[in-house]
Amino acid sequence: LYTDAKRFNLYTRAVRGDRIGFQTYHTEGLQTVNITRGNYTRSLNVAAVKDWHYIDLPPSSEIYRIEIPKGDIIINANNYFSFSEESFFSPSTASIFPLQNNMEWLTKNKVDYVVIPKQQVTRDGNWTIASARFDLSGAYIENNALNFVISAPHLKDYNYSIPLDWIKIYMEK
Repeated sequence: LYTDAKRFNLYTRAVRGDRIGFQTYHTEGLQTVNITRGNYTRSLNVAAVKDWHYIDLPPSSEIYRIEIPKGDIIINANNYFSFSEESFFSPSTASIFPLQNNMEWLTKNKVDYVVIPKQQVTRDGNWTIASARFDLSGAYIENNALNFVISAPHLKDYNYSIPLDWIKIYMEK
């Protein structure tokens, strides 16, 4: 991860522990990085240009906060990062379930994403159009947000990015 931004925070989880490395190529990037998690507080002085500086994080299921006061730093780790605590997630904790058309089941399993199946895809000229209908009256909603993702697994063999022209959302009460 590289950024030339000024001050920023990163968030990570190190369930099995992790060794994080910090490096800068500019004297402007010399700084003291602070890492906190609950009562855990450590500082690491990035004191030399082009040298790696390491800190070992002890195993924890809690999220670590890494304060980077000056930016201009390269960070190397085995785990994932986010720029806010609320947006941190580990892809390894995701589960895939076959879709069930049952709002009680979706709520019980706290389903956050619904993937549109391939068989509901139509063509209009060069455009591929997918649609689906869901009754969201009993949907699992947390912090006033309902999350969703659109997937197009039928494009996996084309090594192609997907331009998105429009999304229509209809709500009925």
